[in-house]
Amino acid sequence: MATLNPAPSSLGLSSPALGPWFKDGTNATPTLAAPASDCSVAVSLAAGMEWHAGASGVVSYAFADTPRPAVLAPLRGADGEVAFADDELIVLLTLLPEVELRLAALSSQVPSPDGNAVPAGS
Repeated sequence: MATLNPAPSSLGLSSPALGPWFKDGTNATPTLAAPASDCSVAVSLAAGMEWHAGASGVVSYAFADTPRPAVLAPLRGADGEVAFADDELIVLLTLLPEVELRLAALSSQVPSPDGNAVPAGS
């Protein structure tokens, strides 16, 4: 490994650590499957299990129904149809605007997988 000069530890920089998304006092955490075609991920949490958002945002709870609640109405699945099956509880985390801006700024510095420069504003 290359020696960095000055050593990063001497710069006084820090970044937030990501905590666990699920916590119940044990090391057992739920395994999340890939999203279904309607964008849902079924999760069964044990009694007393806590869920923690990965970033600051607003959590909304809504039941998918017909007609769709306003918070779910604009969401679509990969096929263009409404996201989520009817009669399901949906927990939607909407990131705060400043979090979205920070993530966009951070991800703009990540090179593309093919090595080409990422276009500005992407």
